[in-house]
Amino acid sequence: MKAIQCLLVLLAGMAAIGSHAQEPARYSGRYLLEVLESFRDDGLSIVYSTDLVKPEMQVTIEPAPADPEELLREILASHGLELRRRGNDLLVVQGAKTTDFPRALPASEPPVLARPSLENVVVHASRYAVHERSPSALNALDGDDIDQLVAAGREPLRVIGRLPGAAASGLSSKQNIRGGEEDEVLVVFDGVPLFEPFHLKDFQNIFSTLDPRVVGDMEVYTGSFPAQYGDRLSAVIDVVPQSAPARPHHEIGLDFFNVGAMSAGSYSDGRGEWLVSARRGNLDLLFDAFNNDIGSPSYFDLFVQTRRQIGNSLSLSGNVMLADDAITVNELDRETQAAADYRTLHAWSVLNHDLSDSLSYRTVLAWVEADNFRTGTVERPGESSGDVMDHRRYQALHLKQDWSFAPSEEFLARWGVDLRRVEARYQYRSDLAFFDDDQIAALTGRSGRNLDILTAPDGAQVGVYLTNRWRFSPKWTAEIGLRWDKQSYVASTENEQTSPRLSLMYTVADNTVLRAGWGRFSQAQGVHELQIEDGVTEFFPAQRSAHTVFGLDHKFSNDLKLRFEVYHKHMDRLRPRFENLFNQLELLPELGSDRTALAPDEATARGAELLLQMDRADSALGWWAGASVSSVEDSFGDRDVPRSWDQKRALNVGLNWNRGLWRADAVAHYHAGWPTTDVLVVGSGSDAAAVLGPRNAANLPDFFSIDLRISRRKPLQENKAWTMFFELTNATARDNRCCVDYSVEANPDGSIFVIQEFDNWLPIIPSLGVIWEF
Repeated sequence: MKAIQCLLVLLAGMAAIGSHAQEPARYSGRYLLEVLESFRDDGLSIVYSTDLVKPEMQVTIEPAPADPEELLREILASHGLELRRRGNDLLVVQGAKTTDFPRALPASEPPVLARPSLENVVVHASRYAVHERSPSALNALDGDDIDQLVAAGREPLRVIGRLPGAAASGLSSKQNIRGGEEDEVLVVFDGVPLFEPFHLKDFQNIFSTLDPRVVGDMEVYTGSFPAQYGDRLSAVIDVVPQSAPARPHHEIGLDFFNVGAMSAGSYSDGRGEWLVSARRGNLDLLFDAFNNDIGSPSYFDLFVQTRRQIGNSLSLSGNVMLADDAITVNELDRETQAAADYRTLHAWSVLNHDLSDSLSYRTVLAWVEADNFRTGTVERPGESSGDVMDHRRYQALHLKQDWSFAPSEEFLARWGVDLRRVEARYQYRSDLAFFDDDQIAALTGRSGRNLDILTAPDGAQVGVYLTNRWRFSPKWTAEIGLRWDKQSYVASTENEQTSPRLSLMYTVADNTVLRAGWGRFSQAQGVHELQIEDGVTEFFPAQRSAHTVFGLDHKFSNDLKLRFEVYHKHMDRLRPRFENLFNQLELLPELGSDRTALAPDEATARGAELLLQMDRADSALGWWAGASVSSVEDSFGDRDVPRSWDQKRALNVGLNWNRGLWRADAVAHYHAGWPTTDVLVVGSGSDAAAVLGPRNAANLPDFFSIDLRISRRKPLQENKAWTMFFELTNATARDNRCCVDYSVEANPDGSIFVIQEFDNWLPIIPSLGVIWEF
């Protein structure tokens, strides 16, 4: 708790610091993208493309005082751009070329170099940027505002499932990226790795703890990520919080899934800012209204942030993120009942300091604590009986510092250290018995058990990294990185990992770029990740993977963007995992009769991915399409077995239409059916017997879903606006199979046959919502 007290002291003291600092120019020197967003926050409906408004563009003038639209016209004119009105929208378009040079700066200001800074160059393959409001962001999945996502509950992390290489069911906010397990994805928010940032976390992780209103931009690495990210095998989601507007902005929103409010603004003449968001889930209210026996899942989250600029080179922020769940869930037949209470707190402070134009550092001090309590019972007459009590606590003190040094436009060095003191406490009890009528337990060989585990591991985690980026010719840029990690609580000589990484970029032409990436990655078992629910009380050595990626980005003359990538990922030193063969929706998976242990020697994932995107500022219609072919297999000696989320083919297509006050979005998602295991009948007559088929040798039917969203935003006077929206998840009401329940029945002649009963992923789900901005 001392760490929390320190953070609160920082929060209380920030408002008293830096009031004497020199005020910067209002527009000159700022990035043009930032200025456009500030005008948007002030109420202007601006539509632009990052093909015209490039990330490196800076405002080179200080315009004369005028109304906002005229100010913006003058700023854009210095870059050869114009502002054209179309209905209620203002379009940023290419202006008539009267000169090849922007307007000159005043003599007192240094010229702005047109060449992009090395820091803004995208060297790494497999990187996607999902921007908050950029209609056609470079390498973006789509052009939507993150708050306009076509995803149930406007869930920001669920959009990652639209990317090529992601295996997603549409229900969970977690995804399997390029064949990896769900827990191989690192989620970072404001530079802080988040601990289990999901609501309903033992019940499919349906929502994340990130309110879409506080999410600014997201960088997503689906492979070959840089060395500053560690301790994950597959992917990184790096989320940047929303920037506060110049004027106070408030929102109140209500829909079928959530009710929430947000407030953001600045103080001290723009040198300080705040952002507050609170959200409550409505699922329990919906279930009660319809007298549903499914249960009462309730959740709440809160985010508070305040930032303060201290002088011209120093900034300080304090942040608190709280998530709280209270859940009761029942199977429809009432055979299984579960309840859970989760509480997770993140509190952190961030110090940014520019020591000079070329040298800067960022320090994060964070405190994390979590308290998870879960209980449940299974009563299947004649088949099985069991109960669970699972109580886990986790605490971590985290200090992270990152340095950046750019002495020239051709060289950039980054290095940093990541220190954590971690401790956990487990209290777990479970009884499980199987009876003669449980046919699945007889097939899988599952037996009863009695567990009573109490353990409290603790220790430290250390990570150190260094990366060097060179632009060694106008066409070639390279980044070499090295990372070293160690865990003190792993009782093994293999508790240290070294991870070299390399990325190359070759600019073939202005519209064509080639990228390649290679690297080794490791993921240690967290102190909170003991598999005690399956009776495992030891930590395993860190898992390893090696990524190789080759990519091509090309922009055609008609503004069509293409990205093509091929990848290979080899994983070894894998720790055992536990899966349910037939039912992925078990409320208490460790009590399932189909629970099985898997201990592969290694695994291999490979695939090819294509992403096309068309989104022009002068068109009301935009679209994108992503396709992939891939495979991922575990190796057990000389036998290769597809993983349960092996997705041979996938296709995502999105359409977005925006005209005046109206916006409509549609996303279609298809993937080949995931693997499953059959129950087979061998022999005939009275000698017939039911046996398990080869694991994952069969496939479920293909998955297909269409999600729709339509909204109307009505601006009012004084920066007020109403938005109403309607969403439809799985609009075609297709039954997408997820799980199979088998039973074996006898014929009069003594022969037997197998009956299959399927469960499905999400049904058709409508949602209606309203947002009031003021």
